[in-house]
Parts: sequence; structure tokens; C-alpha cells
Amino acid sequence: MPEEFIPIRPALVKRVVDGNAAIVYALIEFRCKVTGEDRIEDESGRWWRAPSRTLSEVTGLTVSRVDTALKNLHKREAIEAVQHKIYGPDDHAFSYRVIPLLPAIPEIPEALSAAIPEISEARPRDLRGAPPRSPKSSSSFKKREEGGERVTVPEAISPEASPPPRCPKHIDNPTTAACGACGDARRARATWDAETLRAAKVATSAEAHVRAEVTARGIAECDLCDEYGYANRRVCNHNPAQAETNRAGIAAVRAALAAKKASA
Repeated sequence: MPEEFIPIRPALVKRVVDGNAAIVYALIEFRCKVTGEDRIEDESGRWWRAPSRTLSEVTGLTVSRVDTALKNLHKREAIEAVQHKIYGPDDHAFSYRVIPLLPAIPEIPEALSAAIPEISEARPRDLRGAPPRSPKSSSSFKKREEGGERVTVPEAISPEASPPPRCPKHIDNPTTAACGACGDARRARATWDAETLRAAKVATSAEAHVRAEVTARGIAECDLCDEYGYANRRVCNHNPAQAETNRAGIAAVRAALAAKKASA
């Protein structure tokens, strides 16, 4: 499995007052956002079944430091833990999920709204028999005026287009003697390298903002979650049928385990 890049915000470290606890918290939050063999879906949502040794292997922390981090997170009411006992009464492994401590979605620059396809205004839906809530603020999603600011993502620069680091005379025969043409070539290459790096950073930043904008739009249209994207203290996937899916999933797991036990 490739190594995961999971950002840890300084505000999170300050909130839990422990860098190791912040690492564990961010990892649990990330793992619970995606499906996997070690995820458990029940009536209340998704959990990550992660023994201390697994947390140690993934984070690089010792088992002792993982246990201390988990204790700190419990003390600060930052995570929930439960034993699902998937493998029977002797299965003592805990499953975890986080309790939101920080806003899930940062403020999105309005200039990036033009990079996202149009999505209709938030639609009130009465999915739970209660009066529909007022639509979330969508001020950052308003369509920009014609000719307004646009986000420009530089095109990829081919490595073959890079200028040579030396003049044609010395390209295959380097010299230590002073050569004005080689000096010009070195400066041109340095400028090209700097521009290539800048373009890559701009493209990466723009892509990240676009993903965040799509997430923010999904939250704006969802009637299940709050303005931070959480419903019942967990990340919302904006699917009104998720509760039924969770019940069906846990029932299927239990049925499979019962069948396996009966055939043993």
C-alpha cells in the first residue's frame, strides 16, 4: 500500500495538545472517510477497526505512544471507540471514529468558483418527516459576472523543452574556462527550472481548491449535514439512503459470520 499523505493542521495539534494524538486523530478521520476491508458499517455510520499494533505500523509511532495518544484523545472527547467483536467474544480489537473538533471545509477563494461546473441551488427536501432546513449559505458559489477573474492552470511543460545548461560548443565537452555563452545558457536554464516549479505549484494548488469547492458545493446542497459537512458528529456522504445501507451491510456481515461459524 502506498504511503498516505494526511495533512495535520496546527489548530488540531493545539486542540489536542499532543502531536502524536493529532497524527492518530487525522489518520482515523481519513480512514473513516473511505471504504476498506477493515472498515465497519453499522447503524450509526462507519468505523475503522484498528488494533494498536496496526496504528503503530501505519503512523510509525511505537505501540506505547499510540496507546498514550488514544488515551489523550479519549480524555479530550475527540474520538469514539467500540468493540464490534467481528471474530467472536475473544476479538478485543477496537474500532474508532473521530468526533469533529475543527470545521471540515476551509473558506474557498471566490476566484475559483469559475473552475467548477454549475450546480443548481440548494433544494429543500423533507427526508426525515421534519420541516426542511433553510438552505446553507451559497454566497461563495455565485456565478461570476461575464469577463470576471478566472483561474489559470499552466499547461505541463515537457522535459524535452528544457534549454541546455551549456552553450552548443561545450554541451558535450564541458570546460572550466570562462565562457559567456555558457553563462547565458545557465541563466536561461535556471529561469526555466524556476518557471517549471512555479507552474507545478500553481497547478497543484488550483486542483486542491477545485476539489474543496466541489466538496463545499455538495455540503451546500445537502439537507442531512451542517455547514461543516457533518451529520450526527460524523462526516456526511450526502446520501439519504445511507442509514438503510449501513443496516443492510452490518446484517450481511453478521449473517456471513454466523454461516461460517455454523459450517465450522
